[in-house]
Amino acid sequence: MSERLTRSDGMGGYWLSDGRGADCKYRGILQKVINKLGDYEENEGQPVPPVANDGWVKCSERYPDDDRDVLIRDKRRYYHVGWWCKDIWSGDFQQWTPDAIDFWCELPPSPGKVE
Repeated sequence: MSERLTRSDGMGGYWLSDGRGADCKYRGILQKVINKLGDYEENEGQPVPPVANDGWVKCSERYPDDDRDVLIRDKRRYYHVGWWCKDIWSGDFQQWTPDAIDFWCELPPSPGKVE
């Protein structure tokens, strides 16, 4: 394969090799394209196989019930425990706008009483 066009940002995403990111009017769309290109390059030019969601729900499809703790993934691919309430995501020490979070899933059951 020829010279790479992307380099990892260390957080599961990519930057262009010349150091430019997607800081522009179309940042979200352009960043998705850069990330897809990076995934393609990581896979040595082969199509990236689809990944099962394993319980993850796209926020564009639906939100969880209000005030229920869930695991959320933000668009930078960081994970948090948070809850959806009255059109905003909240966590213990921060809040996110609806467009800042792309996926959520149920938390696993508590381990119960530990002896």
